[in-house]
Amino acid sequence: MNAAEDHLYSHDPRARMITIPEMEVLIKDAEDCGPIMGPDTKLYQKDGRYYRVIMPCLGCLGKMEYDNDSPIVEVLEMDIDELIY
Repeated sequence: MNAAEDHLYSHDPRARMITIPEMEVLIKDAEDCGPIMGPDTKLYQKDGRYYRVIMPCLGCLGKMEYDNDSPIVEVLEMDIDELIY
């Protein structure tokens, strides 16, 4: 990630960066709970766990198309207690 992209992510120490194909596997069959904290951040629920997924838009990344090899998606796995607080 370069300095221009730094503001796009939460930088939560519990979060991890993954690629788009890894994200697709993670959210397969997950319930889309909708956007949270802005349009590029969504909440998914799967098997009793919640996933906050930040995937910046192409314009925010300054790109013409997504790159499946670069880890541009931030994922934070949470449980219901963490969502409440």
